Amino acid sequence: MEKALLVTLMFADRSDGWTAEDSARELAELAKSSGAVIARELTLVMKAPQPKMFMGPGQAEQVRAAAEAIEADVVILNRDVSGTQQRNLETLVGRKTIDRSQLILDIFARRARSNEGKIQVELAQLTYLMPRLAGEGIYLTRQGGGIGTRGPGEQKIETDRRRLRDKIVF
Repeated sequence: MEKALLVTLMFADRSDGWTAEDSARELAELAKSSGAVIARELTLVMKAPQPKMFMGPGQAEQVRAAAEAIEADVVILNRDVSGTQQRNLETLVGRKTIDRSQLILDIFARRARSNEGKIQVELAQLTYLMPRLAGEGIYLTRQGGGIGTRGPGEQKIETDRRRLRDKIVF
């Protein structure tokens, strides 16, 4: 079981109709359903989503400090964030970060019993993962050309995307 920091992100105008308490309660129930141990909950209020990490740099630093203080394994957000925002937040916080959709897909994956159900969940997970593939380090640099090759080669990220597309289509 992973020790989790739950982060409820709310907008100041509350245009979505949810109260901070309702949203935090739902996130806690989802986290428990996924098997996470809730170590701490944090609620942050913002004006609008920020392009870099969804939240502002000061709020991201609050999340980092809270995760570090409780030695959390994972940070779970109640909002869906883009792949870039998720990577940026993970880099700053230094821990795995999961958004609401990923958490729900994980719950479905754990509970799927029939072959058809497992396949449907896997398809949803692959579809979710596809735009979030990103390269890091030397392993995703271009492969060197050798004797008889026709150029610099295919990047590992392109190979991974092709394999995911093939698996989705199959």
